[in-house]
Amino acid sequence: MLQKIIKATESLQDLRSRAEVKIDIAKHFNLSHQPDRALPYIEQTLQEIDLIRINEKLDDTDLLCKAAQQLAKAGLQDRSVAILTEALQYADAIEDSDVRDYSLIDVSEAYAEIGLYDRAIRVGLMVEDDYGRVWRLFDSFFTRSGE
Repeated sequence: MLQKIIKATESLQDLRSRAEVKIDIAKHFNLSHQPDRALPYIEQTLQEIDLIRINEKLDDTDLLCKAAQQLAKAGLQDRSVAILTEALQYADAIEDSDVRDYSLIDVSEAYAEIGLYDRAIRVGLMVEDDYGRVWRLFDSFFTRSGE
């Protein structure tokens, strides 16, 4: 089944959809303890993100965060952190405060997912919206850690 999905992925016209599927394929390989097979799909996702930036004039922090998480799971923590730093810059520059907040939450959750809780909290504290949104962010940290 996975081979059919991999083959069908190339026919997807929507860049974001194609990138989402590729990062899910990478996630599958990482969960199967095959990081060497995950890495090409992570790299392809990063290439798709670059095309989205060029063609659609859009910075997609959500996809960057997902790619960074999979890089960390594949053992490339330093590169993962570099991508999250880039995602944070994009997120912090967003003018629409709601979109900015949700993008910052994506970055914060990605830092938490790779075990960098101090950075996750620092980014989470950048969220400017109400108590409810911040609570959902920190609640997801506690749920993930089993506390």
